[in-house]
Amino acid sequence: MIETLISDLLSSDPLVRVRAAPALGDLGAAAIKAIPALLSLTQDETQHPLIRVMAAAAVAKIDPAQTSAVIPVLVNALNSDDAPLQGAAADELGALGKHAKPALPDLFKLLTEDCAAVRSTAAEAIWRITGDRMPAKQVGRALLRRKGWLDRQVGGSLLVLLGDDGRRS
Repeated sequence: MIETLISDLLSSDPLVRVRAAPALGDLGAAAIKAIPALLSLTQDETQHPLIRVMAAAAVAKIDPAQTSAVIPVLVNALNSDDAPLQGAAADELGALGKHAKPALPDLFKLLTEDCAAVRSTAAEAIWRITGDRMPAKQVGRALLRRKGWLDRQVGGSLLVLLGDDGRRS
């Protein structure tokens, strides 16, 4: 199975590559043989940025000791103008927990983004990395006060995740 997934990383189909990387990451240390191919994807500027993010996250999940080598790929995605890519990178950084501390300054910058989903995902990632719920609570409460129903939905969902009903000021 691991050999097949490694082979899929080289597929000409980007959808195959973007599925193979997280599947390898989910295998953890058992997929250590995939690290060279995954690292190659993270450095290949011709790859779609989402593939690079997924490959970087997989490397960190397989071998946490190599997290510092792939954090720049994830931070670069945070600093893009593509909201779904920013959200994916923030989500992956949050999943890395304390290993993603070097990305905190860039995650904090996203707390002022117009896109509610990006703000919420960045706030959740900060909480997962630091254990501090306050930035996420502040974002959730601010989103609840916005006019758009989707912003309010995102804010409410974040507060539910945090175990906060959002009624406190």
